[in-house]
Amino acid sequence: MTVFDESLREASLSAVTALRAAGVATQITLDAGSKLGRQLKRANELGARFALVIGPEEAQAGIVNLKDLQSGEQHKLALADAVAHVVALA
Repeated sequence: MTVFDESLREASLSAVTALRAAGVATQITLDAGSKLGRQLKRANELGARFALVIGPEEAQAGIVNLKDLQSGEQHKLALADAVAHVVALA
Protein backbone atom coordinates (compact mmCIF):
# COMPACT_ATOMS: atom_id res chain seq x y z
CA MET A 1 0.00 0.00 0.00
CA THR A 2 1.43 3.31 -1.01
CA VAL A 3 0.99 6.57 0.86
CA PHE A 4 0.67 9.41 -1.64
CA ASP A 5 1.32 12.04 1.00
CA GLU A 6 0.77 12.57 4.71
CA SER A 7 -2.69 14.07 4.19
CA LEU A 8 -3.85 10.76 2.67
CA ARG A 9 -2.32 8.43 5.27
CA GLU A 10 -5.69 7.85 6.97
CA ALA A 11 -7.31 6.79 3.68
CA SER A 12 -4.37 4.46 3.03
CA LEU A 13 -4.64 2.95 6.51
CA SER A 14 -8.37 2.33 5.96
CA ALA A 15 -7.55 0.45 2.77
CA VAL A 16 -4.90 -1.61 4.58
CA THR A 17 -7.44 -2.48 7.28
CA ALA A 18 -9.95 -3.64 4.65
CA LEU A 19 -7.36 -5.79 2.89
CA ARG A 20 -6.13 -7.36 6.12
CA ALA A 21 -9.72 -8.05 7.24
CA ALA A 22 -10.16 -10.00 3.99
CA GLY A 23 -7.06 -12.07 4.80
CA VAL A 24 -4.67 -10.31 2.42
CA ALA A 25 -1.12 -9.89 3.72
CA THR A 26 -0.50 -6.18 3.37
CA GLN A 27 2.38 -3.79 3.92
CA ILE A 28 2.20 -0.03 3.96
CA THR A 29 5.05 2.37 3.38
CA LEU A 30 6.11 4.31 6.44
CA ASP A 31 7.69 7.14 4.46
CA ALA A 32 4.91 9.28 3.04
CA GLY A 33 7.55 11.64 1.68
CA SER A 34 9.08 9.13 -0.72
CA LYS A 35 8.17 9.35 -4.38
CA LEU A 36 5.42 7.08 -5.67
CA GLY A 37 7.78 5.43 -8.16
CA ARG A 38 10.14 4.52 -5.34
CA GLN A 39 7.25 3.06 -3.32
CA LEU A 40 6.10 0.96 -6.28
CA LYS A 41 9.66 -0.22 -6.93
CA ARG A 42 9.97 -1.28 -3.29
CA ALA A 43 6.66 -3.16 -3.45
CA ASN A 44 7.92 -4.97 -6.53
CA GLU A 45 11.19 -5.84 -4.77
CA LEU A 46 9.20 -7.29 -1.87
CA GLY A 47 7.32 -9.55 -4.30
CA ALA A 48 3.97 -7.80 -4.07
CA ARG A 49 1.54 -8.66 -6.83
CA PHE A 50 -0.57 -5.52 -6.42
CA ALA A 51 -0.20 -1.98 -5.17
CA LEU A 52 -3.03 0.29 -4.13
CA VAL A 53 -2.64 3.99 -4.72
CA ILE A 54 -4.96 6.59 -3.25
CA GLY A 55 -4.12 10.03 -4.58
CA PRO A 56 -6.10 13.22 -4.03
CA GLU A 57 -8.43 12.53 -6.97
CA GLU A 58 -9.09 8.96 -5.86
CA ALA A 59 -9.73 10.05 -2.26
CA GLN A 60 -12.19 12.70 -3.39
CA ALA A 61 -14.01 10.20 -5.64
CA GLY A 62 -13.97 7.44 -2.99
CA ILE A 63 -12.00 5.01 -5.15
CA VAL A 64 -8.56 3.42 -5.26
CA ASN A 65 -6.14 2.82 -8.10
CA LEU A 66 -5.25 -0.89 -8.16
CA LYS A 67 -1.99 -1.53 -10.00
CA ASP A 68 -0.99 -5.04 -11.04
CA LEU A 69 2.78 -5.02 -10.60
CA GLN A 70 3.24 -8.00 -12.93
CA SER A 71 1.32 -6.71 -15.93
CA GLY A 72 1.43 -2.98 -15.23
CA GLU A 73 -2.35 -2.72 -15.68
CA GLN A 74 -4.21 -0.23 -13.52
CA HIS A 75 -7.87 -0.06 -12.61
CA LYS A 76 -9.80 2.56 -10.66
CA LEU A 77 -12.23 0.74 -8.40
CA ALA A 78 -14.23 1.14 -5.24
CA LEU A 79 -12.19 -0.17 -2.32
CA ALA A 80 -14.52 -3.15 -1.77
CA ASP A 81 -14.18 -4.12 -5.45
CA ALA A 82 -10.38 -3.80 -5.29
CA VAL A 83 -10.28 -6.02 -2.20
CA ALA A 84 -12.52 -8.61 -3.90
CA HIS A 85 -10.29 -8.56 -6.99
CA VAL A 86 -7.12 -9.09 -4.96
CA VAL A 87 -8.72 -11.88 -2.91
CA ALA A 88 -9.93 -13.63 -6.07
CA LEU A 89 -6.42 -13.65 -7.53
CA ALA A 90 -4.56 -14.48 -4.32
